[in-house]
Amino acid sequence: MSRAGLLMVLGVLIVLAPVSGLPLTLRAVLEFALGVAVFLVGLSWRMRDMRRAHNAFESSSVIEPEPPVRALPMDIAEAPASSESSSPPQMGAF
Repeated sequence: MSRAGLLMVLGVLIVLAPVSGLPLTLRAVLEFALGVAVFLVGLSWRMRDMRRAHNAFESSSVIEPEPPVRALPMDIAEAPASSESSSPPQMGAF
């Protein structure tokens, strides 16, 4: 049974308790137990909604990491100037 259906059934039982013809002590215990049951169902319903909202917030705020950038060899024109300007640039083996 769904939580909404359970709350409706418990509500009807609470409404019918005063006219049920039960002794006052038994009726008081029954009304207390039904009130606690309604409270617990409402509390579980609220906690479920809070969990759903929290999970929706976490899933929407996930930041995708950026893909790594491959280091490319420096172009000859971008190579740092060496102290010996007369020698040609050296090419390394890749």
